[in-house]
Amino acid sequence: RIHAAIDKARRGEQVTIAYLGGSITEGALAQPQATRCYAYLSAQEFAERFMADKKQLKYVNAGISGTPSVLGITRLQQDVLRHEPDIVFVEFAVNDNNQTPYRIVYESMIRKLLTSETKPAVILIFTFTENGYSCQPHMQQVGKQYDLGMISVKDAVQPQITMGNMTWRDYSSDYTHPNSAAHAFIAEMIGYYFDQAAATPAEPWEM
Repeated sequence: RIHAAIDKARRGEQVTIAYLGGSITEGALAQPQATRCYAYLSAQEFAERFMADKKQLKYVNAGISGTPSVLGITRLQQDVLRHEPDIVFVEFAVNDNNQTPYRIVYESMIRKLLTSETKPAVILIFTFTENGYSCQPHMQQVGKQYDLGMISVKDAVQPQITMGNMTWRDYSSDYTHPNSAAHAFIAEMIGYYFDQAAATPAEPWEM
């Protein structure tokens, strides 16, 4: 599916990239928020790499502060699917909890995306809080079950803090939200994912 989006971009066709999540996706602490959040920056990474006509990029930021996946699924149609996305990034790892209802709704949301009319590529993003909290463990299982792309900010940043190579304050000025530099870093991670996906031979994907 990611190859299908890349092929459209290279043909000069419109490609829609949507981001569904909470305040991190919305761009909290990025300055200025609209153009320094990881979502906007990574969409531009895609355009720079693959788009024959960058004006054909359609960017949809459906991040809303404080919303977990149980609310994300209720706004899925209005905020994401009606835009007919080719690629969707999903980020709820710090907004959800590990209770069974949240797990069920999260998987249901992913299935709704995967079975939607435009058959978008779905990539999961796992963030974390200062105390290490993240729903990555059960969300990662969903990603493995459906063979999805997954990007773990926690796995990239937390070991560097543990080893003393950086501090939490290098990443965030509060307990959760990346600063502008960290948003740029997440966008670079997504750019790396794009490169790796493009370099991997395409294979048919089935539910």
